Amino acid sequence: MNLREWLEATRINGSDITSGERERRREYRARVLKRAKTSMSTIRISHSRGKLGRDLAKRLEAATKGTFAEFKLLDQMPELRGKVDNDPPPADLPSTELRPEDAKGLPEALTAELSKRGQQAAAEAES
Repeated sequence: MNLREWLEATRINGSDITSGERERRREYRARVLKRAKTSMSTIRISHSRGKLGRDLAKRLEAATKGTFAEFKLLDQMPELRGKVDNDPPPADLPSTELRPEDAKGLPEALTAELSKRGQQAAAEAES
């Protein structure tokens, strides 16, 4: 979810929010903001300006990971798709898969399995 959605999911004011839910959300926000080393004021200013720094976004993403309102950096900044540290590498980079010639010193069963898979891949490439 992006920042606007996160603020909506964690809002504490509204006629449809019970006092118990309000307290639960307040505690959740306090934990997240403490982990992200920021304040609600900074989050609101970023939202009103329409700009959220990448460092703050990464901290917020890490702080909300595994929670009910998980902030996602790529939802907030889709232009970074493919540039974020945890994205898969581009297809033009060499494969990191173990090749049979790299299997020296491995158990024979594993070497045989690698050889079998290599032969299957070669057969599929020919057809």
